[in-house]
Formats: sequence, C-alpha cells, structure tokens
Amino acid sequence: FCFLYELAYIENKTWDGNFDELAKKCQSEFVNAINDNHIYVYDSYYNQHLVKEDGTERFSMLEPIDFNNNIEFKDFKMVVNYIKDKQMNASFVIIPFNPYYYKNTEVFNPLIDSITHILNSNEIPYLDLYVSDTLNYQPGTLKDVMHLGDYGWMRVNKFIDSLYYNE
Repeated sequence: FCFLYELAYIENKTWDGNFDELAKKCQSEFVNAINDNHIYVYDSYYNQHLVKEDGTERFSMLEPIDFNNNIEFKDFKMVVNYIKDKQMNASFVIIPFNPYYYKNTEVFNPLIDSITHILNSNEIPYLDLYVSDTLNYQPGTLKDVMHLGDYGWMRVNKFIDSLYYNE
C-alpha cells in the first residue's frame, strides 16, 4: 500500500496488484506535493533540515570509503559467506543517497561496484537503486536525503514479490 507522509497527512491507497501502476501513482503524488524545493524531498523536511537561517540551501559531501579497510564492508562479506555456506534464500537492496543533496555521490561507485560484484559472484539477487547523478535519479525513490519514499518502497516490494511470491 502507498502512504504519503506529509505532516500529519496519511492516506491509505487501494491496490489492484499492479506494482508499476501504483508506483507511478506514488511517484506522481510525491512530486506534486513538493512546492518549496527542487531536490525532491518533502517540503516539511526541506524547510526544517535543509534551509539555513539565511534562506540558503544546505548541501553535504560524502566521504570516500576505503572499503578494503572498512569494518562494515568486511562484515558484509562475512554475511554473504554465511548466507552461501548455509544455502540461505536471501536478497539485498542497495538504496541511494539523494544526489540533489549530496554533491559527490560518485565517490561510492567503487564500493557499489564491489558489493554488486560479490553478490553476482555468489548468485545472490539484489535490487540496485543506487545512482550517482541527478540525471538517473528517480524522484520519490527517497522521501528525504536517504530514506526510501513510497515510490522506492513500491520498487522494493515489486522486487521482493518477484523473488518470493510466485503464483
């Protein structure tokens, strides 16, 4: 189901089983609800967290990761080995950062490439939503600078459904 979270507004949508149609509707409603910004986040979030007192926008830069020495990356590889060793039925979702807010999302491309290589090598399905530029970003994937929005969740739901719910 699709929910919009803008202030206290929550509306439950009906669903006929068509992920693509509902995802498109969620995306359209999200974009149409934005009036105060051009970086595709909810207006309330934008005004509360991304506008400085002088009225200018706040942006951020991501720090490059030395993934060869990164504890979380090493843990990821251990989890993949465990999944493979136990022959578990598992899948992963790689979510993006909002490239309209983070000005250098391309610094994570080598990390994403390494993650997807490991998953491919171990035949573990994944949904890669990561994008490193605004041209490939699909508005509504995130509701703010890093959390999935309704459109993003519909894409995740479709992915999960395609893997685990065969009729």
